[in-house]
Amino acid sequence: MNQKADKVCGLDVHKLFIFAAIMIRGMAEPMIKRFSTDGKGLLELRNWLEENGIERVAMESTGIYWRVVYWSLQDRFEMIVANAREIHDLKKARRKTDKRDCVWIARLCLNNMITPSYVPAWEIQQLKDLFRARVNYVEMRTECKNIIHKHLDIMNTRLGTYLSDIFGKTGTQILNGLVNGCTIEQIMERITDKRILKKKEDIIQSLQGTLNSSSILIIKVHLESIQDIDAKISELDAKIDDTLQNLHAEELRILLSVPGVGYNAAANIISEIGDVSLFETADQLTSWAGLAPSSHSSGGKVINGRIGKTGNRYLRRILIQVAHAAARTKGSVLGTFYRRLLKRRGAPIAIVALARKILAIIHHLLTNMEPYEEPGVKKRVRHQKVLKCDEFGISGAFEIIGKAENKVGAAGGGCG
Repeated sequence: MNQKADKVCGLDVHKLFIFAAIMIRGMAEPMIKRFSTDGKGLLELRNWLEENGIERVAMESTGIYWRVVYWSLQDRFEMIVANAREIHDLKKARRKTDKRDCVWIARLCLNNMITPSYVPAWEIQQLKDLFRARVNYVEMRTECKNIIHKHLDIMNTRLGTYLSDIFGKTGTQILNGLVNGCTIEQIMERITDKRILKKKEDIIQSLQGTLNSSSILIIKVHLESIQDIDAKISELDAKIDDTLQNLHAEELRILLSVPGVGYNAAANIISEIGDVSLFETADQLTSWAGLAPSSHSSGGKVINGRIGKTGNRYLRRILIQVAHAAARTKGSVLGTFYRRLLKRRGAPIAIVALARKILAIIHHLLTNMEPYEEPGVKKRVRHQKVLKCDEFGISGAFEIIGKAENKVGAAGGGCG
């Protein structure tokens, strides 16, 4: 978007209405009109813009409300979605009104002063919505688990001391036994895991706390919520897997070759980045993810500070998780890089630096469509199953990998 347009429109988008201002080079006053955001209003807006020969349309990224406007106009006009912070930084001190805002956006657009934000393609946007919905459900599940931990502590039931995961198969059996009124002896009779039976006496001792009816009811309700959330996550996983299988199988294979990247992380990265060719350099991608250090220069002196964190927080979060996994990879160059930096700068800075390095590597791999290769590093068997897509299929491999993550365990049932 280097050339200036002679006929532009600035949109101030709200939930129920849009203020539109048309500015034409050489025209003294802008034309301002208000439209509703329903189907009829958007059609009227589109026809009005076509009648006036508009070449370029600019708007702020206002919550989610810009999206329906963008997709209804993008096939006919050159669309610009602007970062609201950048536009407001350019505003002069004045009284704010909706009409003034749309005129201001139009004026910036006419003078080519807006940096377009990255808007992914429609299918990538759908995949991103699916993954972000999955993230929300995972957070809800974690909150339910934390509440259960809290009320176990209230009842002085130290089950987590002897079970690494109280929401695994055995832990779920014990919790369901507690909320269904089973005695400790009845609960232990249902356990068949030999590793757990070795700690039988310790577990019995940990269950000797005071059981109050309020905490038991709260635990029961949240156990049921976890099961419902698991079912919803599985449904989202199936849809995500189907989309990846049809559109992004090759990118998935490439990302799975990177140490620390599992199936969910790879799928999440694909959904957030979309078309990597839109980022000319790795520095642009790392900056967009909020992993590039801030830079201040004056008089030839350059000072690098903390990362900006103004980019894509979802992508940044998953890369931090990948960096933690890659740091533990034995014999890996990435693990060596982390440990070397750890001694000098500390763990938080080392992890962020490793995340940035991994994202730069991912940019190179996806740009050249080649897998990551490193001597002496082998992916775990579960990842190799995904790579053998001819044998298992991506969908089958996803089921193999995701089964352990997404299932809390079978319900314990009653004590009849």
